[in-house]
Amino acid sequence: MQPHSYVLTLAECVKLTKSPGESGTQPPAATGLAPFFPTFVWAVRDFTLQLEVDGQELSEDEYLENALKLRGGSSPEAEHYNRLRECIRQFFPERRCFIFDQPASKRDLPRLEELPDDRMDSEFLQQLEKFCSYIWLSSPPKTIPSVCKVTGESE
Repeated sequence: MQPHSYVLTLAECVKLTKSPGESGTQPPAATGLAPFFPTFVWAVRDFTLQLEVDGQELSEDEYLENALKLRGGSSPEAEHYNRLRECIRQFFPERRCFIFDQPASKRDLPRLEELPDDRMDSEFLQQLEKFCSYIWLSSPPKTIPSVCKVTGESE
């Protein structure tokens, strides 16, 4: 399954229904699911492109938002292109992007897992620290509103 298929499958499989005591004829909008989903974090390793559009420098997050822009038109290609982007934008209102340079020289890549930090690219290590810091300090734990944090630990 291609990576983008997971988000599309999520969009097709998640159904909303009203609670038994809820009034109204329409189930809640799909955007009602967004609070249950984590922040969308796009981590791109071995990034070799420039963080710019039309000669203007972009932040990593701006780069992601630019990648999520919709195409105009109603051709099947445009609809296919837009569908994934619409799902990500709808289900994940909070989004972050982190880019990583190549972690080491080409000759060291085959044994990357055993490579000591002092042999890794310093720019990559800085990017990795920024990413890990965000994940551990800024990314909120998943919660079920008014119930509890979802930790994955069994009782």
